[in-house]
Amino acid sequence: MGGKDTNNIKNEEPAQREYWLPRIARYIKKGIASWYGPGFHGKKTATGEIFDMYEMTAAHKTLPIPSYAQVTNLENNKTVVVRINDRGPYVGDRVLDLSYAAAKRLGIQHEGTGKVEIKAISPLQALPQIQKTAESQHKKVYFQVGSFGSQSKALKLQDKIASHNLPEPTILASGHRKNTLYKVQMGPIKSSENAEKLSYQLAKIGIKDPQIVTQTRQN
Repeated sequence: MGGKDTNNIKNEEPAQREYWLPRIARYIKKGIASWYGPGFHGKKTATGEIFDMYEMTAAHKTLPIPSYAQVTNLENNKTVVVRINDRGPYVGDRVLDLSYAAAKRLGIQHEGTGKVEIKAISPLQALPQIQKTAESQHKKVYFQVGSFGSQSKALKLQDKIASHNLPEPTILASGHRKNTLYKVQMGPIKSSENAEKLSYQLAKIGIKDPQIVTQTRQN
């Protein structure tokens, strides 16, 4: 039994790692980045989630949504990791629109724009920086495996995951205007190894591309 299990793991290892590879390999681009904040705070992004100017996110025209990028300010060499969750910018020749938090970390919030290098990275590569940022904000890192406007759909996904002997996800309800969003999350994620193992287990039951989110749990 043990030998069989080991062989299966070896055979499935490429599938296990598939999620963690960047979808656009070797994407590196230099250009002008800007930032957006108060005027868009609380509005929907291209992913359908609500834009939070204090989260480490960015808008890009072509990188997959969601995906991750390492952004370096070429003037001062400061670097941040952002999650691409929106489309844009559509002003001039700008290549990236950063959240206020990301722009501040890079030191371009006062000027409004800055010359940057954008490098697509995998979630596994992004995780250490995401965890470091979360710790500084007294937050924890979770996998978000689904987000629904319907509580019944969230419960169905929760039951599906629990029925496969995986840790039961938590459903968080967040209200925005007249709508309520039900987020299905698992965690907290302790390490890259923990994240990779959980991602593989989820992929085996058809749940791929969980988002990495940071927040302070209320429960």
